[in-house]
Amino acid sequence: MKAHTHKNCANQDYLTPVLVKPTNANRIAEQMKREDSLSIDLEDAEYIQSYFSISYREFMTILARTITQLPIEAKRTGLRVTIERSKGSVVTLKITKM
Repeated sequence: MKAHTHKNCANQDYLTPVLVKPTNANRIAEQMKREDSLSIDLEDAEYIQSYFSISYREFMTILARTITQLPIEAKRTGLRVTIERSKGSVVTLKITKM
C-alpha cells in the first residue's frame, strides 16, 4: 500500500534544519519573562528581527518550541507560553512565570 504524502511535503529535499543557539533561546525566554502578555505580528519579520535581535526563522523555532513544551520542561525554563488569541497574523501570547 502506498503511503499518502501531502502535496506540499512530497519533496523533502528543500527542508532545511533551523539551528537554535541555546544562548538565544535563553535570552528570548528571559525577554518573555518580563511580560505578562505579548502581541506579535508573525508576518512582520523585520520587527521580530529588530525587537528580539535574532533571525526570523530562529525566533519562530524558539516560539514554536516554547508553546509546545511539556509541563516538566516549563518547570525547567520557568516559563509557560500559550496563545491567548489570534487575529490574522497577529498572535497574543499569555506568558506565565513558573
